[in-house]
Order: sequence, then structure tokens, then C-alpha cells
Amino acid sequence: MALTRNLTSVLAMAAVATTSAWASDESKELTLGAPAPALSIKRWIKGKPLAKFDARKTYVIEFWATWCGPCKSAMPHLSELARKNKDVTFIGVGIWEHDAEGKIDAFVKDMGDKMDYNVAYSGNQDGMAASWMKAFGRPSIPATFIVRGGKVQWMGGPLEMDKPLAEIKSGTFKIETYLAELTEQAKESKRIKESFDERVAIEAKYEAGQRDEAKADLVAFEKKHPKEPFAAEIRFGWLAMEDPAAWRLRPRNGSLGAISFPCSSSPTFAAKRKKHLSLPARRSALR
Repeated sequence: MALTRNLTSVLAMAAVATTSAWASDESKELTLGAPAPALSIKRWIKGKPLAKFDARKTYVIEFWATWCGPCKSAMPHLSELARKNKDVTFIGVGIWEHDAEGKIDAFVKDMGDKMDYNVAYSGNQDGMAASWMKAFGRPSIPATFIVRGGKVQWMGGPLEMDKPLAEIKSGTFKIETYLAELTEQAKESKRIKESFDERVAIEAKYEAGQRDEAKADLVAFEKKHPKEPFAAEIRFGWLAMEDPAAWRLRPRNGSLGAISFPCSSSPTFAAKRKKHLSLPARRSALR
């Protein structure tokens, strides 16, 4: 029997920490209210090409990639919004992959009406991946920006934009209020990532044979993060290593459930997550 609960908890922590991964590696330069950076498009794939923003109009800029599952899942909703808001220009901007072997064109063609808005390709790590995503400290895709009056009014996930888009169009959206919300979200993301890093160190120490030290560190971890359930998950995995018979007798109350999280381009976090996931994965030999 594999240690699915322990592995799932690692995925849960990694999933949430992904949202702050890039922000911890790169300092952002721009924030809401800043003038919208220029469009940097290598080629237009679908719809009407646009050279520059018109300060009198409203735009939705959506960043995506063919390999990003959450991006694909959000496209029908974006298409529905685009059809309902004919006065708003929607642009899907492909990033974080090379434009090779026709895969982007094939993807857009396959999506059909589920991707019913303008579509362009900006580049891998260059272009708008740098001037927009990196500049605004956005660590993952799908990522959405709303531009009005030549300025970036809102940024977030595509499934969260219905209300802010309506408020921006009506002139009732308050940037200051949303900025305060983003600040609190950033604090929570930082706390979660710090917790994840501590857990990585504890499990690595245990795997290296320093079991007593790791167990002492786990006790300290529990005191520092009393609301997080992951200490129990770690002990459950350790029990399998130390006493497989007792581990098999322990009741299993299910896992943390299916997880869907944004697609991150942070090489630093991705490498750390891959290394950490390999630890509980090796325990799966205990069946």
C-alpha cells in the first residue's frame, strides 16, 4: 500500500507555495495603477491584430501556454466573458514555451469556440513574459490583467475577474482596496512558503539518517505552525519507515483530495519541489 496521504499532503503544500515561488526569487517592479507596458507580440494567431492600447478602451490580457491545464480549463469562461462584453478587447497571450512544430496553432485550432477571442504569441521568457508577468511579480499562469485608461487596473486569475471587470467598466472599482487584499495574500503566501521550506529541511534531515534531530525539529514546527496538519502526515510517513506492521494497522481517513494549482515557471521552486517529492515517493515501495 503506497503512502498516498503523505504524498498528497506534500502536493498540497507545494501547490499553494507555487503561487509565491517566483515572487521570492525575483523582485517585482510594477503594481496596480501603473501604465500598461507596451504590447510585444511576435505573431498573431487568431482574431484582429492590435498595435497598441487605446486609452479610451478596456482590455483583458490573459497569459497562457499550451501545456498549462488550468489555462485550458479557464478558456471557455474567458470566451463567455468576451462574448458578453463586446466593448472589451480580450487578448490571449502565449508565453513560457517555444513556438515550434505548429503546436500552438494546433492547440488554438483544437480549442475552437472555447477560445473565442484574440490570440497571440509573445515569446518564451522574453517579450511580455518579462515586461508584464515578471515586472508585476506574477509567478504562475493563467494570469489575467485588466487595462483601462491606459493603466493596469486589476490582476488575478481568469475565474475571479467577472466582478472586477464589471466594476472597472462602471467606474466603481477601488484599486486601493484591492491592493490591500493583494498585500495580505502576499503575506500569507510568504508564510506558507516558509512553512514548506521548513518541512523540506525536516524530511531531508530524516532521510539523511538524523532521525532524532528531525523529530525534534518537527515538534518545533508544530509549535510554530499549530494550525497546519502536515506534522501528522510526516509522522505517518515515518511510521512506515520505522514500523511497517504498525503503519499498515493505522486507519486511513482519506487524503486531502484532488488538487488543481497554477502553472509556475520558477526553476528554483520547481527543482526544490521535485527533490522534496522524491522523498515520500521512495517510500511507495512499502506496499
